[in-house]
Amino acid sequence: MAADWLGSLVSINCGETLGVYQGEVSSVDQSSQTISLKQPFHNGVKCPVPEVTFSAMDIKELKVLDIVSGRGVVVPKSSDPVSVPHRGQHKTQDRLSSPQQLCSKSYGDKHLDGPGQPRGFRRRHNSC
Repeated sequence: MAADWLGSLVSINCGETLGVYQGEVSSVDQSSQTISLKQPFHNGVKCPVPEVTFSAMDIKELKVLDIVSGRGVVVPKSSDPVSVPHRGQHKTQDRLSSPQQLCSKSYGDKHLDGPGQPRGFRRRHNSC
């Protein structure tokens, strides 16, 4: 059963201290309760090491991003759009056909445009 997850892309949340890792499952050891990721990313930055291993005790949350079957084939996800009405809203399907009608301005549109800047211009925030 553990071999079924090999090659799948996962996100592992280890809490505030260790952060979040993403990568491809390279091994799962049920006896030692560990999982290893190859080509890992840590908090969105590529790790300098080719593989990291996590103990089950360190994992707060594990999300499977892409499932690869035991034959090495990615299991297709449904691409059918699903309309989810806002709380208290019961609209007809024709009103939901255009998502732009229900969306408000994004955070960037509301807060990142400076006075006198063209609409397409966005300030860049550098963080380490």
